[in-house]
Amino acid sequence: MIIDVSIHNGSINWAKVKAAGVEGAIIRCGYGRDFKRQDDARFTANIEGAISQGLRVGVYIYSYAKTIESAKSEAAHVLRLIEPYKNNITLPIYYDLEEKGTESGAKERAIVFGDIVEKAGYWVGVYASLSWYTTHLSGLDRFTKWVAAWGKNTGAPGTKPAIACDLWQYTSNARVNGINGRVDASELLNDKIGGYIGSASASKPTTPTTNKPTVEKPSAPAPATTEPSYISYKIKRGDTLSAIAKKYKTTCAAIKAANPDKIKNINKIYAGDTIKIPKV
Repeated sequence: MIIDVSIHNGSINWAKVKAAGVEGAIIRCGYGRDFKRQDDARFTANIEGAISQGLRVGVYIYSYAKTIESAKSEAAHVLRLIEPYKNNITLPIYYDLEEKGTESGAKERAIVFGDIVEKAGYWVGVYASLSWYTTHLSGLDRFTKWVAAWGKNTGAPGTKPAIACDLWQYTSNARVNGINGRVDASELLNDKIGGYIGSASASKPTTPTTNKPTVEKPSAPAPATTEPSYISYKIKRGDTLSAIAKKYKTTCAAIKAANPDKIKNINKIYAGDTIKIPKV
């Protein structure tokens, strides 16, 4: 089992995680552009804890990019944070593409992000849901794929995704000793993918194999964007909106207003949904 964690998983007992049979962890370093305020507050503790237990370690950054320049800044963000740990990174650096409103041009921005991170010597991957891959990332076969396909989301693996991938996130409802609450879990389908390879050239594609594409440039400059005034939170089983609001020092009404498509009633939220929480 490979888990992925962030500040939302709280303080983790990595010795217990290792004893529970977890093979590796993909750790969020932050989200969005290269601002220190957008570093994941538990990145250092998590990556050092996982390394100390001899786990395979990868890293992901949650993307908000709508422009090529933002994608470049997100690449700089991840490279700044992973530099001290590069020789311990043995799973890819993943670009997390799922933010609503960033679908257009996501494929082109992923290539720009990947170019930069590959040149720094890392194996690059893209994380996205099965629907994102089929709808917005079709033909993006150059990078290793981490595909989210939860099925009934029971906590155990169900039916594998219908596209070739090297890592399959099969649930957001796994239970692992050493972690309070639910955690995302994945199955490593290709043990040959790596992390820091120390090469200045691009890493080889894994599955499916294709010729390396050239970077596609947008036909016109993308509109300027501002940094989001919120953070993302994936609702876990047992969460209540009032508890989430208290944790992030905001109100239920403010969270509801930021998520009109997902929260119609403050007393009804659903595990697996990713919501926006206004920053304070």
